[in-house]
Parts: sequence; structure tokens; C-alpha cells
Amino acid sequence: QDDALAPLCDTPQTLERDGWRASYLLTSSDGLELRDVTYQGRPLLASVKMVDWHVGYAAGSDGQRVGFSDTVGCPVFSSAAIIPYSLPTITDEAGGGFQLKMIFRSPNWPQACNYQYTFTATFAPDGALTVLAGSDGRGCGVDGLYHPVLRIAPPPAAVGLLADGAVTPLTTEGAATWPGGADRGFVAGDVRVTPVWGDATLAYAYWSVAQEAEGQGDLPSIGTCCRLDIQQGPEVFVTPPEPLTGDSVFWYVPQIPNAERERCWADMELKDGVLVPHIWPCDSGLVITRAP
Repeated sequence: QDDALAPLCDTPQTLERDGWRASYLLTSSDGLELRDVTYQGRPLLASVKMVDWHVGYAAGSDGQRVGFSDTVGCPVFSSAAIIPYSLPTITDEAGGGFQLKMIFRSPNWPQACNYQYTFTATFAPDGALTVLAGSDGRGCGVDGLYHPVLRIAPPPAAVGLLADGAVTPLTTEGAATWPGGADRGFVAGDVRVTPVWGDATLAYAYWSVAQEAEGQGDLPSIGTCCRLDIQQGPEVFVTPPEPLTGDSVFWYVPQIPNAERERCWADMELKDGVLVPHIWPCDSGLVITRAP
């Protein structure tokens, strides 16, 4: 399997169909990076990738929360904690369009304290791109909180924050907490980046100047596993805040609680005499669209 994946770690693969064009590359520690996305020849996205997964659990008698900070990526010469289960797949969507998906899996999943993560990008026939970070558990307990860290580089343009239909221009780096289900988002020129809340109860959002050492290349694990506030890793890129000159980057870190046999969970079940995984998935992400 490593031999089959190795070329994907070295050479960007090109995807071109139905008016869409993009490339993707399996990074060392930032999952599958989707790059240079255009629809009908117009740029929609420079890059999006899943930098980290933070998984924290309730404090024990010592009052300290425990958990993991997982990186996902190439199995060859990599620091990734969780590697791909298989090559990425491209499948047709029932309502039109198609989906690119990659699964990252711990060797002993779905046993306790092992994880399976998914990255999906759905290319719709109307020009909308939906990117989701998903967890299939199983984790170490029923009180887990997942924080996937997504980095989004829009096309070069003036940027703003979207709230309840109104856009506020952004001139300096910063961060915000978005309530679950709220009408929030980012704007870059005529491109809008808005949450697909999914199973998230809230999200932390950040906006920063694009820097080589801040995610243009591979990032090591950032932040910690177990914090319950906005300090999830990207805050170090906006502290102290600098003027937003040049290209900008958006960060989206949703908070997703697990639930046994309901959400972010998996178990082995007997089916036709064979033990197979039963998955109760969870996810959250973003939809990227262009104004008409």
C-alpha cells in the first residue's frame, strides 16, 4: 500500500471534469491538500487542507483533561500519526457532481483509542465546493470533544467577515468564536466561505496573513489536544495581530462532541457471520461559493 501511495506524496494529481479543475497532493502531516480549484475557468480556492485533529476527554481526579493531537498524512518518511487506509476515491453524486474522498485510519480501529478520519470534497454542478472533515471514532470514551483544524487559502482578494448577511471588511489579523448554526463566514472578493455546521456545536475562526512557515508548507501538530477555548493552534498566527497585507488565510476549527453509538463512534458488529465495523460518523466543514 505504501508503494501505491508514494507517488501521491510526491506529485500533485490533476482532477478535471464537469467544468471543474483542481489538483491534490498527500502531504506529510496535513492530510490531503486540495489546490488551485477553478470552476469554469474562474479561481475558487488556492488551497484547503486538514492540518490537525485535536481529541480531548473529561478531566480525571487530577483535574487534567487528556487526549491526542493527531496529524494525518503520507505513510512514507512522515511524522503523521494516522496514515491513509487506501488511495483517494472519486465517485459520482446522485444529484450531479462528484466527490473526492480519502480515509485515514489507525491500524487497530475501531478498537478503543483508535481513530478513523475522513476528508471529503464535493464538487457540485452549480459551482459550489463543500469540504468536510469527518471522524468515525472510536476514541477513548463517551465524553470526547473533537476539534479538526482546517486551513483555507482563498484566491487573492480583499477579505471580510460575514455575519447575518452583512460583510465587515478585515484589515488586521484576528479570531472569533462562532455559535453553532449561526450565519457566519468569510468573504474574499466574490468568493464566500461559510460553515457546513454538521455535528459542530460551535467553531473557532481565525484570519491571518499567508506565511510560508504558517501552513503554506507542511505544519507539525499545532495547539494541544484538550483546550476548551479559542487556543486551538492558529491563534499563534494572529498574535499579535498584523495588518492584512498580501494574501490572506482563513482557519476553521469546529467543536464536535462524540456520543456512544450516535456520533463520532464505531463498533464491531456481527453481520452474516462476519464481524464488520458499524460506523456512526460525525463531520463539519465549509462550503465555498462564488457570488453570481
